[in-house]
Amino acid sequence: SIKIVYGFFYLLITVVLLSAASAFMYYNNFILIVSPFIIFASLYYIATLCIRYIEERDKRLLTQAQLFNYLPEKVARHVMENPIGLAMAGDRVNITLLFADIAGFTTMSERLTPEIIIPVLQEHLKDMTKAIFDNEGTLDKYLGDGIMAFWGAPELQENHADLALKAAISMLKALDEANERRKTQEIE
Repeated sequence: SIKIVYGFFYLLITVVLLSAASAFMYYNNFILIVSPFIIFASLYYIATLCIRYIEERDKRLLTQAQLFNYLPEKVARHVMENPIGLAMAGDRVNITLLFADIAGFTTMSERLTPEIIIPVLQEHLKDMTKAIFDNEGTLDKYLGDGIMAFWGAPELQENHADLALKAAISMLKALDEANERRKTQEIE
């Protein structure tokens, strides 16, 4: 974005200098044949600059939207503000990893229709993801009916194990509430 500002500044200086030169030549009865080309080149540069700015902005917004789907807001903001701080090779740090899945899901999915099982699974994963994000965890992946998350990276957390434990407790509470709702709907 700083390159765009400098590019626009240089374009402005060029246009001003060329306009001054054109005015000087016009008032001294010189005809500047290249004026249309200079105007076209300037307009082309401005259009290219605008297109590149819009493309860069769109890429950043898409990246931001994707980050906020998998990371808690605090961690996503940290990643957006410090993109260079993320090494592709990774860092060695202690983290806490949580894996959870639905006990008996295969049997349940064989017994129930897809129209019933898919909303149940979507609601379950949404509740589990909320518990993870509410406790500052990072969603690693969904694995069918399972979910994997970790604490302690990319932003260091001194109490990562405690946060993971709180998330697990929240997940169990959400699961109990969901099971009660399903019992009233006669889905088991």
